[in-house]
Amino acid sequence: MNTISTNILDNAVWKRCCQIIRDPAKLREAIEALRTPDPTVKQEIPIDIRKKNIEAEISNLIELGAGAKSESARKKVQTLLKNAEDQLAEIEEQEKILAAIRHNWQAAENEILGKVQFGQIVIDSLNSQIEI
Repeated sequence: MNTISTNILDNAVWKRCCQIIRDPAKLREAIEALRTPDPTVKQEIPIDIRKKNIEAEISNLIELGAGAKSESARKKVQTLLKNAEDQLAEIEEQEKILAAIRHNWQAAENEILGKVQFGQIVIDSLNSQIEI
């Protein structure tokens, strides 16, 4: 089993942290490496379009069914309406999944922001110690 002493590791990690903290360019790089764009945006647009189209289709099918003159036409419309409603339910599930993903992503972004603020406090503290 390979091992490393924690005091050696702690010193190396702290040294690297200080290098990043003291160099604004490295600090910005480290922060930006943690950030990602909202992963749900690209998926949300097609889902919204599909939802609007299916809702319009459902509305049209209801009108068509109301005007159907034969039993076979009404049954056909009912089958199409059921399929459209099933598709709408599936889209609504996808919306819930995207909302959960967005929530988790936002929580991660907030955590990063907290780390950035903490980093600024550490930088300010280090700078005040250097000036003494």
